Amino acid sequence: MTLTLRPLTLALALASLVLSGCSIEQEDQQEAKVAVDRITGEQLLAQATNDYERFLANCRICIEGNLTDPQIDELVATYLSSYTGRLDWGPDAFIYQRMEPTNAFEKCAQKAMIMGNRKPFENMIVRQGRIARTARFFYANNEPAEGAFWLRRLVNVKGERDGLEVAGRVFIQDLRTIPAGVRLLEQSARMGNHNARQMLLGLMNPGSSYYQEITANTYVDDDENNQEESAPKADKKAEKKAGKQAQQTTAAQEDQNAATLKRLSGKESVPSNPQMRNRQAHQARLTEMEARTEQMRQAALERIKKLEAEK
Repeated sequence: MTLTLRPLTLALALASLVLSGCSIEQEDQQEAKVAVDRITGEQLLAQATNDYERFLANCRICIEGNLTDPQIDELVATYLSSYTGRLDWGPDAFIYQRMEPTNAFEKCAQKAMIMGNRKPFENMIVRQGRIARTARFFYANNEPAEGAFWLRRLVNVKGERDGLEVAGRVFIQDLRTIPAGVRLLEQSARMGNHNARQMLLGLMNPGSSYYQEITANTYVDDDENNQEESAPKADKKAEKKAGKQAQQTTAAQEDQNAATLKRLSGKESVPSNPQMRNRQAHQARLTEMEARTEQMRQAALERIKKLEAEK
C-alpha cells in the first residue's frame, strides 16, 4: 500500500516529527517545563499578559484545587467560546482547542470532578463531529500537528475504519479540506466502510441532491450516540448500481452537470431577510465548487477504479 493511501498514518508521522524535534531541543524544553511546573497558578496569573495566558493560569489554579465553582464555570465558558461548527472562522477560532490549553483544561476537569464539579468534564470535546470539525480547522490552516492531535482522538474513539469515515465526511464539507477528505474516505472504504464508499461515489455526481447533502457544512451535533445512525447508508445492491452508473457517465452528462451548477449559481431570487444570508452563502459556495468539480470527479473516479480493480 502506497504512502498516499494512508493519510492518517502520514499525518500522525509528520506530526510526530514536528513534535519530537532534536534531542537538544527536547532537553531544553524539558528543563523549561520543570521550571514552569515550580511556579504556582497564582504566580502564572500575575504574569499573564493576555486571555490565552490567563486561561492556562486559571487551569493550573484549578488543577491545584484552588478554584471556586463560579470560577470553574467561567473557565468552561472560555474554553467553549472558541469552538464553532461554522466555516467563517474569526481570528480567535479554536484558540483554546490547541493541544496545550486542551490538555490543561482536561486536567482541570479531572480535578474538578474529584472535588464534586462535573461541569468541565461534561464539556470536554468528545463528540465525534466536534472532534472532526476541530481537526478540520487545523488542517485547513496548515497546522498538521494540531490537527493530528484531534484525528488521533477520533481514531481512538471509533477505530481507524469508522474514524476516518467521520473525519472524511466532515472534511469534504469545506473546500479547503476536500482533497484530504477524499483521501480519508478512500482509506476508510478500503478498510470496508460502505458509507465512505458511497460518499466517494456521490462526489462523482456534483449535480445530484446527494452531492449537495454530503458537501453542505453541518452545524448540529448529529453524533451524540452513534454517528452511523445519521450518516448516509449504503447497501451492496445500491453501491454496485452507483458504481456502474458512475463508470458509464458520458461527456454529455458531465456537461449537463456543469450547466446545472452554473444555472444554480446564477439563479436570482428574492428571499425573505432571514433567508438572505443563507442563500447568498449557498450561491457563493456553488460558484467556488464549479471550479473544482471536474477535478474532484476525476480524482474520485480514479480511486473508485482502483477499488474495483482490487476486488
